[in-house]
Amino acid sequence: MKRFFCLLLSSLLISAIGLSAQVPRQPVVKVATFTGDGLNTAELLTLERLVSSYVVEMRAFKVIDDSGRDLALNELEASLAMGATVTGSTVLTADFILSGNVGRLGDRYIVTIQNTRVSSGEQLSVSETVDSVNDIVLRIRSLTFNLFQRSDMTAAGNSATAAAATVPGSVQSGASSPSAAQSTTAVNSAAAIAASIPQSYRPDPQPADLVGTWRGTDRNIESIQLFADGSGVALINAGPNLRGSLRLRYTISRGVITIVQNQANDPRLYRTASIDHPTAMRIAAQARPLRWEFQLNADGSSLFGTRYGIAVNGTTNGVRVDNTYTSPMHWFKISR
Repeated sequence: MKRFFCLLLSSLLISAIGLSAQVPRQPVVKVATFTGDGLNTAELLTLERLVSSYVVEMRAFKVIDDSGRDLALNELEASLAMGATVTGSTVLTADFILSGNVGRLGDRYIVTIQNTRVSSGEQLSVSETVDSVNDIVLRIRSLTFNLFQRSDMTAAGNSATAAAATVPGSVQSGASSPSAAQSTTAVNSAAAIAASIPQSYRPDPQPADLVGTWRGTDRNIESIQLFADGSGVALINAGPNLRGSLRLRYTISRGVITIVQNQANDPRLYRTASIDHPTAMRIAAQARPLRWEFQLNADGSSLFGTRYGIAVNGTTNGVRVDNTYTSPMHWFKISR
């Protein structure tokens, strides 16, 4: 009997996959059990759930794990055993597997999270070294977003992005790239990953579709409010006593939504742990205004596209601003 149910479940899964290939869908991320000797089992489980919540927050993916899938399979098998109708029931199969590890090196912790593309086995990861468990909790959100934010890997033949190859002691941050304190490899962005799965976009978005509050993975930008008259405001949050706002304006042409900075650069956009205020002032004087070009997805919940920002390299005594830097970007609507 169990063999019969397993065969039937397999048939249902194959049917579900066949149907889902015909319609746009969100990529599925499976969160694997986190490992490592830096934390105990309970702490690793808590960290795993925390990372899962941050992936869900992006609203670009469906998230599953082994325990949830086992529960779903058990429930589906029980329903079949009782003769229930299961038309439309599906068990999600993963497009990507997210795993994590926390190790120790002396008195420091090394936190690594990795994303594996199931179809090809391609593995992309980000790592950071921290001093305490509290630092892990404080930094794991930005590390998770970095895993899905920065990517030049979707282009055929591309290797690690040059933006990740900073020399020791250099700074690379600002409005469009993580600081050099974060040791990262080139990684897939939420926008790039979602773009690898068939998407459906609104061909003629209207200002009414954009009105509301949005959140993305832009450094130092906490949220973005867009209004019906084509204006907007981004809330800057670069840390304690470093909050502010940035005026925006947007236009819509042939389905493309262009959002641009509508005021002079604010140095708070470029502040990081390794960039002080005088350095941020120098960067602000050289940086081009921010610009985003988006398409709105079919259900109006997400904007996918490209951010035209900057990359910063060099030492604090001699920063170099690259005004040609672009990166994939995803904003999701959090309220109207």
